[in-house]
Amino acid sequence: MGSKLRAIAIAIALSAFAAPAAAQSAADKETARTLMDQGNELRDKGDLKGALARFQGANDIMHVPTTALEVAKTQAALGMLVEARDTLAQIISSVPTPHEPAQFHDARVEAEKLDASLDPRVPTVTVSVTGAKDGAPVSLSVDGVAVPAAVLGLPRRLDPGHHVLVATTSTQEGRAEIDVAEGEKKDVAITLATVAKPVPVVTPIEHEAPPPPIPESHRSYALPIVLFTIGGASLIAGGVTGAMVLAQQSDLAQKCPNHVCPPSQYGALDGASTLATVSTVTFIVGGVGVAAGVIALLVGKPSAPPATSAHVEPWFGFGAAGLRGTF
Repeated sequence: MGSKLRAIAIAIALSAFAAPAAAQSAADKETARTLMDQGNELRDKGDLKGALARFQGANDIMHVPTTALEVAKTQAALGMLVEARDTLAQIISSVPTPHEPAQFHDARVEAEKLDASLDPRVPTVTVSVTGAKDGAPVSLSVDGVAVPAAVLGLPRRLDPGHHVLVATTSTQEGRAEIDVAEGEKKDVAITLATVAKPVPVVTPIEHEAPPPPIPESHRSYALPIVLFTIGGASLIAGGVTGAMVLAQQSDLAQKCPNHVCPPSQYGALDGASTLATVSTVTFIVGGVGVAAGVIALLVGKPSAPPATSAHVEPWFGFGAAGLRGTF
């Protein structure tokens, strides 16, 4: 085994001179040699899958008969006879190049011998399908891989082992599971059967019951009460200030003959004017408040009772008056 590995290593080293157009770098060749060494070690330990991965890696780099031969040998050892023969066919069909290493020639010779030994070991399965309605075209798959329609009913080469065959038309299906040994020739008949279309599950629509009517709450009188309070308070304030204005005007009429007031009455005259303004404003606010309260009472809609109670109080200032509060 050691001399053989050395021969492969030499062949890899010389491959650059055999095909300069596709020459590999020194790093590529070193990587390929390392992968080949690892592959042989794993194969000796019985790890064929690990060995196959290393050999395939080296062959993907070098593409020479010596690396491909190790791939084919490992595939055959794993029972991948169809794949091994395909790899061997590539080796056998490769064209020798001038000045190529002798190891490449030897690999081709060995590949032909191995291919001849594998040929009778590959199982053959012939699948026939019956029951297709109205001559419907039949599709066949083996282990999930579609088989060309032209070869349906003809011998097909398979690897030894377990296989699942499925034949279908647009409305029918048939399947078979088989086990084939090396060199076995087996006929498999598949009968199609109509595939029942799944019945759609109709989920009845549950009509939701209408929500229970919301009981009408007591009519809220908070807003009308507030408006009437504002209006009433303003009217009262207007009446009080109006009376005060009349009293001051009567007093000024006595102290200001012919509507001409002496300077001593200027302060009283300004106060009377301001109070008259306050009286007018409060009368207007009162009228608006009472009118708004009437409208709110007539058109107000039922609503929930107010979260808080209303509080209103009048206020007076220089030249102005009004109401303030919380609602």
